[in-house]
Parts: sequence; C-alpha cells; structure tokens
Amino acid sequence: MVVYAFDVGETLVDESRLWLRYAHQIGVPPLTFIGVLGAAIAEGRDQRDVFQHFDVDLDRFEANLAWRNRPEDVILPDDFYPDVIPTLETLQRVGHRVVVAGNQNKRTSHALDAMNLPVDLIRGAEQWGARKPTRRFFRRLIREAAVPPGDIVYVGDRVDHDILPALDLGIRAVLIRRGPWGHVHASWPDAARADAVIGSLRALL
Repeated sequence: MVVYAFDVGETLVDESRLWLRYAHQIGVPPLTFIGVLGAAIAEGRDQRDVFQHFDVDLDRFEANLAWRNRPEDVILPDDFYPDVIPTLETLQRVGHRVVVAGNQNKRTSHALDAMNLPVDLIRGAEQWGARKPTRRFFRRLIREAAVPPGDIVYVGDRVDHDILPALDLGIRAVLIRRGPWGHVHASWPDAARADAVIGSLRALL
C-alpha cells in the first residue's frame, strides 16, 4: 500500500476565486494584485510579501471574522480541479491510502471534512502546529501515515515547500505543474529532483 498525500492550494483546489476575493477585500484591482503576486512567486518570495506591498498586515486581515466567517470565504466544491475527485476515488479503489495535508487552517480543514471527499485523512498546519516547509510538518505526516517514508508520495505545486522538504526525509515527491507556483517552479533546476513532474493528477494513475 502506498500513501498518497496531497497539498491543497493549486494541487487540489483552484485558488483563483479566493485570490480575487483577497484583492477585492483589500481594495486593489484584481490585475494589479495578481501581477504583484506573480512577481513575488517568480522571485521566490513569500506570498505574505504581496500583502506587505499593499501595506496590509496579513495576520490582522485574516483575523477579521467580519468577512472570514462567510461560506464563500473558504473552499467550495466548485473550486476543485476537475481531475481531483476521480483521481482520489481511483487511488482509494485500487487499495491506496489518501491523505490531504497542507498549510490550511482549522476552518478550511473543517470545510474539507464536510465535503465527504474520497480521502482517509485530512490534516492541516494549524492542527499539527507545524507549517511547510518545516521538517516537523513532514515528520508529522510520516507519523500519521504510519508507513515508512519511502511508501509515501507527496504531491504539491511548490519546489521549496513541497518537493525538497519531502525528499529530505525520504518521502517520494511529485511536482504538479499548475497554478502560478507550479508553472514557475517547474522551470527551477531543483524541480528535476522530484520523482516526477506532472500536469494533471490523472498522471498518478
């Protein structure tokens, strides 16, 4: 049995709608916001830098429950890429264990739980008290998977947060080339260290 573990944003979920809501909430034209985000990704900077660019304190912004408490401010079923549910269903059907493990907060994890996805386990950074790309996050993944690291395949869209730290602990790693990070990071030299670079989750099958 192989444990397939998946990142959330831009691996399972198209975050376009959520990023555009961020732009709207901080009062920045969508194209401007996306352009600054793209520049940060290309330069290998953190996404928090985007908010700093617009003089927004991200922690205070996200703590504003006046807008964070609406259903549309978390992941919705329509946000999943089309290949996600069929792939997860097939992996389970042929006997693999499927885990969702990303940097999402508890509220997002609860939203995912409520969708009855074809997965065995959903965990997030806030639940584990550890965020990617720390070794602590991936050690916790190994513990929860309850199999040797070499029997885990971690699928994500970022070389720096997903691929390299997973490989560092002996976990197999697959880079998915979609979303802004995936397309930019696929051209990085370190992308060649991934066990595979794919354009669709269906390639896992």
